Amino acid sequence: MEYYKIKEELQFFDVGRDIFHVYDPITNRHFKIGKQEATWLKLLDGKNSKEDLKKFIPEEVLDQFLLNAEKLGLLENKNKRYKLKPNIFKIKFRILNPNKILNKMSNFGIYYRKFLNLSSIPFLIFNILFITYNFNDLLLYLSNAHLTSNFICFYLVIMLLNGFFHEFSHALVAKSYGVNVVSMGIMLLYFQPTFYTDITGINFLNKKNERINVFIAGVMANNILMAIALIIFHYIKHIFQGASLYILYFAIINCLLIIINLIPFIEFDGYYILSNLFEEGDIKTTVNYHIRSLLEERISKNLRLEYLFYFVLSKLFTISILILAVLVMRRYVITIIDASYILFANYIFLAVLIVIFIYYNSKEFFGGKYNE
Repeated sequence: MEYYKIKEELQFFDVGRDIFHVYDPITNRHFKIGKQEATWLKLLDGKNSKEDLKKFIPEEVLDQFLLNAEKLGLLENKNKRYKLKPNIFKIKFRILNPNKILNKMSNFGIYYRKFLNLSSIPFLIFNILFITYNFNDLLLYLSNAHLTSNFICFYLVIMLLNGFFHEFSHALVAKSYGVNVVSMGIMLLYFQPTFYTDITGINFLNKKNERINVFIAGVMANNILMAIALIIFHYIKHIFQGASLYILYFAIINCLLIIINLIPFIEFDGYYILSNLFEEGDIKTTVNYHIRSLLEERISKNLRLEYLFYFVLSKLFTISILILAVLVMRRYVITIIDASYILFANYIFLAVLIVIFIYYNSKEFFGGKYNE
């Protein structure tokens, strides 16, 4: 007797219109299936034999259905555990499934989304004008800043606080569109603590503008927090100078988070916004494939100009970041070594820069990920 059992960890969400969202927390994969297929999957409880299943599932489609479930990794396999490949630069610690909380806040999520969409432009204009007209005063305040243990602690706390508002805004807006947010927790992103939210369920949204609205919600939240901080700073800077400096730090950190998240060359919000604007699941993969195909003379007329621009700008961005990182390292090293070794150190850093750049591009552009 053959028995089939789906993974106990599988989560099923009814998204309406006879469509189910299935989430596998082991592989972190999402599936969109029909109501009938969801009903059939739930029959695979390890107790029903293949003969039993024929009573509920048409015999002519049973074998193909079981094969598809196995290929998708939805079935238990005692000989094989499904594990994600570890990424030391992005270590996630899942804290909760926020769906129950978000379900209770569904109406609030709709109001919150409308508030973000209506208020973001006025707050953005305010932030730009405030910084422009007070630029010299802000620089004067920041000149008094020193890297102390208090500042480091404040920075870590504020990064977590801002990260929470940023990610929870993603979750609220996603839920306002009926998306199931299956995971929320803390992540060490390049060894820096921050929050994360799994909003990959937005791939089930058919409208591009709704997906973009979810992705930009976090940045809009940082924009509002920045404006509030600047207003508070303006009114207390002459009364509580010490506290006002930390309020200014809070505003600047939000400003930096907005800029970093909108950079379209690293896989943050801006990258996914641009991917959706181009209607590509992964714009970097698509662009690299087209450029490589062009070099191999497989594509000549169908290359989109925006792909070429993106490729060139992303490489310039990568080079700039690498050069900046190496220069910062060099500046530190030459302060602690003997002057006679500076020229040798310069050659070493130049070689390091070249090796890193070649490795990065060969892995990303010519790696097996893009092979047919």
